[in-house]
Amino acid sequence: GFAKTIQQNFEDIFYKYGVDIYFYGHIHGYERCYPVYQSIYEKSYDHPSKPIHIMVGAAGNVEGMNLWEEYTTLMPRWMAYRSIDDSKFNKYDFDNAGYGLLHVYNSTSLRWQ
Repeated sequence: GFAKTIQQNFEDIFYKYGVDIYFYGHIHGYERCYPVYQSIYEKSYDHPSKPIHIMVGAAGNVEGMNLWEEYTTLMPRWMAYRSIDDSKFNKYDFDNAGYGLLHVYNSTSLRWQ
């Protein structure tokens, strides 16, 4: 699936060059992972040593949600949040559709909303 493609093609590059956060879109949903590298994750966002991946496609419509393998299986351990209810496969979380706000306070501190 899409996550596996990103992992295979970009994960080592992100880690090597110290990428803190990677934002991407297209899938019409929202996902946020814990800091993760090679499927090893940290449950803290405070000074992470691994990249954080945030998929922000929630402003789009719900077309094709059932086409993605990632959305029809249980969340991986390193996934912190997904805008889909895994207990009822393919039930989109409309309360969290919309947009995100990134607040940058200084060179070491930010907040994602």
